[in-house]
Amino acid sequence: MFAESLLKLTKQLYPRGRAFKIPNGSLIERLHSALIVSEDKAASAATGILYSILPDNNDFTASDCTDWERRLGLITNESVSVADRKFLIKRKMNHPGTIQARQNYLYLQQQLQEAGFNVFVLENIPDSIISPLTDVQFDDFEFDDAEFGGFDSSRVINHIDAESDQSFDIGTSGRCTFYVGGSTLGTYASVPKDQESQFRQIILKTKPVQTVANLFINYI
Repeated sequence: MFAESLLKLTKQLYPRGRAFKIPNGSLIERLHSALIVSEDKAASAATGILYSILPDNNDFTASDCTDWERRLGLITNESVSVADRKFLIKRKMNHPGTIQARQNYLYLQQQLQEAGFNVFVLENIPDSIISPLTDVQFDDFEFDDAEFGGFDSSRVINHIDAESDQSFDIGTSGRCTFYVGGSTLGTYASVPKDQESQFRQIILKTKPVQTVANLFINYI
């Protein structure tokens, strides 16, 4: 793998001059070629370790993904492509990142987008979001089957499994809730169905524990 480069490097390390010239096919070149066999194996082994450490190269395999998902506490889903799994691993490796306000909704949005999910996080601000939807959102329909005028919205509260969070009573005030979906409230974003658990896990592990995420997500 590295034999040719190592041989060229070896020749460059000799002093310049006729006495140290290494002609092609000469005895001394063949000697170095033989010695480089073990050096090539060592270099290949070291490079292989580096390739498996960082998910930034094409030699980072599905097996490497599984190993890092186990180490980082991520869900292993072999039906997801290696490229998408590498996105999730890199995001987790970079956590918590450089943003100081990690409780801010934009931090969660950044984490989701860096993981490859084209979604937006919207705050539940009383003057700008709740008030225009009060009659629909927190009054007659609340968070029930007819929520948001007939649109169903799942939640992320305490569980990766969506069904486990659906029966949680969040009350009627809307306090400590926020939204994950399209760029404007009430619009839906798309997430691959086979990455639903990974998507929910990022929200669950990043959001402040007392908050509730209302999802406007179509799983495709």
